[in-house]
Amino acid sequence: MKNTNLLNSQITIFCLDSWNVSGLDFFLKYEDKNYFLFRQRFRSSTYRFFRNGVTIEKAMKFRKAHGDRNVIHVMERLPSAIHYLETIQKIPLRDKNILDERSDSNEKLCSNAAA
Repeated sequence: MKNTNLLNSQITIFCLDSWNVSGLDFFLKYEDKNYFLFRQRFRSSTYRFFRNGVTIEKAMKFRKAHGDRNVIHVMERLPSAIHYLETIQKIPLRDKNILDERSDSNEKLCSNAAA
């Protein structure tokens, strides 16, 4: 299932090694700005996967992790971190037209179920 409501071509997830804390800092790059997502313990496989940056679409596909639990763990944390950026920091990462279409179809489903 694709996350078509995210502006996929403009969003990249990457990590940097924070040498002083022995961890990885994850960032979201959007419109040439970097937004901090979270910090996680250093794992070489996770670093190799995210160090050069991956599109948000690839970062959300579990099959791209090839069964690596460390990479999958990061993928599981991404939706809540992205939601935080959207709601708390007011960064518009979603295509509003697609969100409106989804909410309209959900309202139709709810009204049909109530009838």
